[in-house]
Amino acid sequence: MTTDSPRSKLLLRAAIAVIGVEGVGFAGSMFMSRPPGEWYRAIHKPSFNPPDAAFGIVWPILYLLIGLATALVWERSATRPVEGRVWVSFFLQLGLNFLFTPVFFGLQSTVGGGLVTTALWAAVLWNILEFRAVSRPAAWLLVPYLAWTGFAVVLAWSIVALNSGR
Repeated sequence: MTTDSPRSKLLLRAAIAVIGVEGVGFAGSMFMSRPPGEWYRAIHKPSFNPPDAAFGIVWPILYLLIGLATALVWERSATRPVEGRVWVSFFLQLGLNFLFTPVFFGLQSTVGGGLVTTALWAAVLWNILEFRAVSRPAAWLLVPYLAWTGFAVVLAWSIVALNSGR
């Protein structure tokens, strides 16, 4: 397999995309103390709130899937034009994903976290629709992200409701 083979190019794009997406996730996590700080431990959370360790497992897997989906769209864009809105939807959802941790944990804003998460869910849905026009497998790779983000919306607004009198 030469470095110019289609498979090599796809693997390189996948590596770059996965490292980039994982890097954004890591950068966002820098706004949170490890483990979550005193404020987070003190707020009321619903009974279905996952254990803290679950987030450290789920997010890297989701970032891997997002990176792989991105690589598929990037690969397809090398051989045919891709509408600019495909990349706008991708970078919008990635930016909102990054923004959640500084808003929720950094600013300690439950309402802000709920708003960012809701916007993120809508942006992920838009990203799926845009990726689907380029690569159906790429769109399918984002479905677990949409599902987890939908769960995060319910979780975030439940936290807002449980802490509204505080």
